[in-house]
Amino acid sequence: MEYRSLRDMGKTITRNIHKIPPSVDLVVGIPGSGMLAGSLIALSLNTLATDLHGFMENRTLRHGFTRNTKTNYSSPREARHILLVNDAIVSGNTMQKAREKISAAGIEQIITTCVVYAGHEHTEQVDLIIEQLRQPIAFEWSLIHSPLLQECCVDIDGLFLNIPLTNDVDDWQARMRSIRDASPLTVPSQPAGILVTDYPETFRHEIETWLDKHNIRYRKLYMPEHGGVNGNRRSGHPATFKSRVYQDYPEALLFVESSSDLARAIALQTGRKVLSYMDQQIFTPDYLRAMAAKQIRSLPSRILRKMRHLAFRDPLADSNRFAGAKQMNSKG
Repeated sequence: MEYRSLRDMGKTITRNIHKIPPSVDLVVGIPGSGMLAGSLIALSLNTLATDLHGFMENRTLRHGFTRNTKTNYSSPREARHILLVNDAIVSGNTMQKAREKISAAGIEQIITTCVVYAGHEHTEQVDLIIEQLRQPIAFEWSLIHSPLLQECCVDIDGLFLNIPLTNDVDDWQARMRSIRDASPLTVPSQPAGILVTDYPETFRHEIETWLDKHNIRYRKLYMPEHGGVNGNRRSGHPATFKSRVYQDYPEALLFVESSSDLARAIALQTGRKVLSYMDQQIFTPDYLRAMAAKQIRSLPSRILRKMRHLAFRDPLADSNRFAGAKQMNSKG
């Protein structure tokens, strides 16, 4: 699976902005993710942007007070060359319907269709592809609302379930009440594949009831037989349990984990891709080995810097600071 974050999309657009015809003087984003991509492109081009509905209705164009754009039209119909943008192309139907709407309205401006990302299918439906990727493709801004979520293992804790801390994590009755009263951090609009939680089987009824209450659909829920919660795990390590679940589903495209540390551990234990959702980073064993090798190579220089710092430090300055601190303490 290819995965792109919002930061990745910004970099892709910046790096490839030269591919967009210089005559483009208005960017039109298709509602939804197309507006996200369109806004980034318009900022890079320093031109105006609107959504498809605003373009069709010829709504007044606006921009921020701190930015002077290269074009200063008051209405979309004044533009000569339109860039019609979506974030990606899947079937080509969305772009085709947008073109049909524009054509039916009798709009005759020059229109170039553009997507930021595409696989190798339906590419004939658009004029300009900024970057081609291998399929399947998942995106930060739409993963939890994408059908691809059904092909993933997904961590519940810290991603969907936000549980207020109690004073005593061993008070299971209080913990069960906390689960029942918890508000979801986010609710996926698509069914998830395999859900995984650190909560032990003792909490299955509460977790399943909470998921049902918030209409979070899934194929299967895995919970460890034993263990504590919120760091009070009596046996094993959560990464080991999650890795075992991930290995049981070789067809899973990705493990989505809320904790960066656990994501690293799962990637190392399984030899497969793991997404650290909170910092939007994909961990693979190759990437982690490369980072470890880089740290090892830099270790001698770090030791040398520390030795130089110690060698050239003024011992009198240290003794003076110590004496001053001692004197202040004695006054107190």
